[in-house]
Amino acid sequence: MRHDFETRKEKIYDYIVDWHVDFGRSPSYRQIMKDTGTPSMQTVYAAVKALKEDGRIDIDAQGRIVVPESEDAGEEVKARIIDTAFCGIPDYSDANIRASVRLPVSLFGSDEKFLMKADGDSMVERGIYDGDLLVVHPHGTVRPGAVVIVHIEGSYMCKEYCRERGREVYRSANHLPDGSPKYKDLVPDEWNPAEILGTVDETIHFVNRRLDI
Repeated sequence: MRHDFETRKEKIYDYIVDWHVDFGRSPSYRQIMKDTGTPSMQTVYAAVKALKEDGRIDIDAQGRIVVPESEDAGEEVKARIIDTAFCGIPDYSDANIRASVRLPVSLFGSDEKFLMKADGDSMVERGIYDGDLLVVHPHGTVRPGAVVIVHIEGSYMCKEYCRERGREVYRSANHLPDGSPKYKDLVPDEWNPAEILGTVDETIHFVNRRLDI
């Protein structure tokens, strides 16, 4: 019986932390009962009380659950893997969400972000390889030289943002042995506009395997 309660308590704790990561606030006791399949509110209250006594959560003056800073969304942020760069327009609909991951704020920051899977070798000289996960920051600062995800010529592509003669240029980072670029520059115009989705500030590289998503 005690083992069952401990298992239930851990399930409730994981749910509370996940809720904080997703929404930045506490779930209600009734929401906990419903989503964790807990048989009664009494069991939820007992589990929350035990978690508080363990020092893993706290309760504020209004009776709301508070997750300590070391456990809440301030320490890690959830990011969705939504599509593959170069292969169609990504969006946040369920059909295009491949998976969700948690990224440590200490490495990736606390701002909004999502991930895309790189496809191809056009950015290898910037350290981006086929199959890498691109960490895309929708509100990142776009300066010349920044790596961005741009919608141009009907696809979302990972390119280096440049400005030449007052015009935007989206450039690959891969050269042939003779020094000539392997891929052409992409230059938007009124018939072929460009829309930047975000900056690629980090990548996640897999050494001994490819990510299967």
